[in-house]
Amino acid sequence: GLIVLIEMSVSRYTSTRFNSFNIIIIGIICFVFAYTILAFGGFLSLTLLSTIFLITIGEILIFSNLNAYVSNYAKQGQQGIYLGILSATMSLSHLFGPLFGLNTLQFFGGKALWLASAGLSLIAAIGIFRLKNKNLKNI
Repeated sequence: GLIVLIEMSVSRYTSTRFNSFNIIIIGIICFVFAYTILAFGGFLSLTLLSTIFLITIGEILIFSNLNAYVSNYAKQGQQGIYLGILSATMSLSHLFGPLFGLNTLQFFGGKALWLASAGLSLIAAIGIFRLKNKNLKNI
């Protein structure tokens, strides 16, 4: 109940005041900071608490706005197709993410895993930032 209350409050506040692109980018940047803290964090309980907080805020910001963003920017009558592609992409990430993550952890260690996650998140934020000024209706 507490998560739903917090997520709905944050979602309503941000969606009425900020652009979806900016909210999603800020959420991804929360991930970048969290993964970087995990790579270099020393004091275990402080590291875990701060990363849990940042990842939770990042997820709330990203996923509460992502479906609305995709639906709003899809061509008229094709919202279902766009949302289906988003759902399939998310499913693939849940399928292959643990495989790649565990292999990275096994062969390169935890620091490499978290730095790679931070780097990929940063690339995603930059990609979304670059899309911000493009006319996505023509895709």
